[in-house]
This record gives sequence, structure tokens and C-alpha cells, in this order.
Amino acid sequence: MVSLADEAIEDYTRCRQGEETLLIDALHTQRSMIAQQRYDHTTSKTIECFISILTTADTSRASSQLSACTTRKYATDKLSMPQPAAVPEANTSALLAAKTVAEEMCPLKPTTATTTTTTTTPAPYYH
Repeated sequence: MVSLADEAIEDYTRCRQGEETLLIDALHTQRSMIAQQRYDHTTSKTIECFISILTTADTSRASSQLSACTTRKYATDKLSMPQPAAVPEANTSALLAAKTVAEEMCPLKPTTATTTTTTTTPAPYYH
């Protein structure tokens, strides 16, 4: 008989192998989107800086402010996505938790149960 932990490890391994390419594709897509968001963030901050120069009444500092706007580096550290940690196969408790979470993505095949029904015919009744 296969233990629950062994079943979880087998299910996880099968799921991981089947879904690994989807994970890699999703990570690639998300990283591309993050790169675009970093660019958009930097661009919008630079535009805000230019607008603040145009709306200021002090035109004597406009040249230095313009130079500051074009050379300033804006922090985009928070716009990142770390690589998700892989669940180690040796850690069965983590696998059982992962299996529970992953059941929606990788449902187990339903098991079929065989039932037998026995019917008996009553003996004839004679008067």
C-alpha cells in the first residue's frame, strides 16, 4: 500500500513535470511586464519633474532643474518579482500543503469503486 506521503510526492512530481513549462512561460511574461512597468514608472516620474519645472514661478533655476530631471534615477526596486521557491521533494509536510493548494490546478483522477449487488428471488409460496 502506498503511503499518503509517497502519493503526495508522486502527485507533486507528476504535476511539477507537467506544469513546469507553464510556470517558466508565466515567469517570463511577468518579468517582461515588470520591465515595462519599471520603464513606465521612470517615464512618468520624469514627466512629473518636467511639469513641475513648467509650473514653477522661479525660472532662474529652470536649467539646473531640467538637468536634474533628465539625470535623476528613480527607485524601481519594489517593482520586482523574486523567483518562487521550489518545494523540496524530501519535505513531505510541505508537499502535502502544496498538494492541497495545487489540487485545483492538477486534480487527481477520480477513483472508481466497483460495487456488486446481489438479488435473491423469494421461494415460491404454495397453499
